[in-house]
Amino acid sequence: MSKANFEDFLYAPFVSRELMDDIDAKKIFEILNDEKIIARAIELSKEGEPALLAGVEQIEDYIDSRGKSATFRLDNPRNCQLVGIMQKVILKPFGYKPAVSKSMETRYFHSAKTYVPAE
Repeated sequence: MSKANFEDFLYAPFVSRELMDDIDAKKIFEILNDEKIIARAIELSKEGEPALLAGVEQIEDYIDSRGKSATFRLDNPRNCQLVGIMQKVILKPFGYKPAVSKSMETRYFHSAKTYVPAE
């Protein structure tokens, strides 16, 4: 099974190719696409928790460390939605699809999807 890559995300519905050279968007994708984060996202989904919880702390810490030079700001709700699309693209090759949104209060995210096995 091959993992998703950043280009898969760029060509997903509702995603702009303008992000192709966005270093922060790429870094967030890399964080979510880490094998340990993927495994934890699947575990969380099996527990009925939002998959994004697996990497949200690393993502928020990374963006906060970039400060004003961040190119993909998470105080923009659209970018938070795009992170959710990243999660969807990354879990798809592992046979998971989005299920329901659940509350997830972090610095920038208020909710995220849980995932279930695709049938």
